[in-house]
Amino acid sequence: MLGVEEYGDLVGRIYEAAAIPELWPNALDGLANVAGCIGGLLFVNSGQQTHWVASPVLQSGFQRLLDGGWMDRNDRLSGMLAKGGAGFIRDQDLFDHDNISQVPMYRDFLIPEGLGWGAGTFVTTVPGDSVVLTVEKRHVDGPLEPATIRMLDALRPHIARAGILSAVLRLQKAHVRLDALDRAGAPAALVGSGGRVMATNRLFEAIGRQVVARAHGRLAFRDDAANQALSNALARIGSDNTDDVRSVVLPCADGEPACVLHIIPIRRQAMDVFSRSEALIIATHEGRALDISSSVLCELYDFTRAEAAVAQELLQGRSIAEIAALRHRSMETVRSQVKVVLAKTGCRSQLDFVRRLAPLAR
Repeated sequence: MLGVEEYGDLVGRIYEAAAIPELWPNALDGLANVAGCIGGLLFVNSGQQTHWVASPVLQSGFQRLLDGGWMDRNDRLSGMLAKGGAGFIRDQDLFDHDNISQVPMYRDFLIPEGLGWGAGTFVTTVPGDSVVLTVEKRHVDGPLEPATIRMLDALRPHIARAGILSAVLRLQKAHVRLDALDRAGAPAALVGSGGRVMATNRLFEAIGRQVVARAHGRLAFRDDAANQALSNALARIGSDNTDDVRSVVLPCADGEPACVLHIIPIRRQAMDVFSRSEALIIATHEGRALDISSSVLCELYDFTRAEAAVAQELLQGRSIAEIAALRHRSMETVRSQVKVVLAKTGCRSQLDFVRRLAPLAR
């Protein structure tokens, strides 16, 4: 049984991880430890993608599970979902103790990995994502006890609330981004991979006469070609393709000037399992591009002033050596700042970064 202090510490770790995704492995380790398990796993399925994070000891094993295609034939997960309920479900609750070793998922994967006894639960968040949490015990150590499940059940509501908190924090950050673009004179909206509008700024609402509907919260325009181009671009925002920046022409209508919609993917942070694939749609009118100032870059990507300055130099096409000379910094310092810029924007190379932001820069 957890003491008050130990329980409070574990709950605190769960909420900290919701705000700082890099802390999830630590929180999962803490949860597994009090359950007498070797590690924990958390994954979120949005219907289009599965994001996951695990205790270090389980990371390579779960990757093997994915690579082996076990998510499509996961007897354990399907059994858990079918059983439903509002608590943690043990392996022995799903399969007979004597026959569990003959179930393919256990026989061919879990037991060879040294696992096979554990417990899991799932919750559904407001956006409709399925959040699954499991704690894994060594097969040789035997099943989890009922007292352990009661302890895990007491922690389950906090895990669900952590997902809600994460979604709220992401939406707050999205509004900061959109406000920054509004001040820069750019109509902008944040959309999900299915085209569902999550937030817009004031200027984006001004192009409303070219928007015919937002059926089920999705963006739609009067021009069929623009709709198809937008759909194609949004369908790819979950991929890591360096060519995934797309521009869609929106023709003039009812006196509104033609504009170009730039679809820029927002990459999820490492270990941010609650982050959905999202994109910024930024509208620019003919002959007028967005002035990406240092302050706008800072608010869009959480850059420091120094990182924003380096980012602007990259957009001007300057090399690391040229930036170092202009800013009177060492090559090592600038190279380090460039790495941070790429990491914060989810880009894999300087070329990737320039291709994503150059269409918006003057």
